[in-house]
Amino acid sequence: MEEKTCKYCGTTLEKEQELQSGVCSFCQKQKDSITESKRRTVFADLKKFDYFAHEGDFIELTEWTNGEGADLCISEGKNGEKYIPLTYGMLEALVNLAHRLVDIPVYKVGL
Repeated sequence: MEEKTCKYCGTTLEKEQELQSGVCSFCQKQKDSITESKRRTVFADLKKFDYFAHEGDFIELTEWTNGEGADLCISEGKNGEKYIPLTYGMLEALVNLAHRLVDIPVYKVGL
């Protein structure tokens, strides 16, 4: 009789349930623990916003699966990518600080 193996890892299947599904119990547990989701992402070419950016540099904000925050990714070509996880409270504080920084009169005069 031909030996049946798991379609994911190749181990020999022994239990009746494994033989029917074609998946060993270890792989089935792993498969059951994986969750797929669709997350919102916004992306921008950094060169459009940053004078010092190079071709291909980008900035991206991706919502967390649990909805409690977002990951900020900034790509700087040869310097690699920087990832910054932010809760929505941190993101709100950052946006508020950025608005206050831009509104400082010294910067307005310099522009």
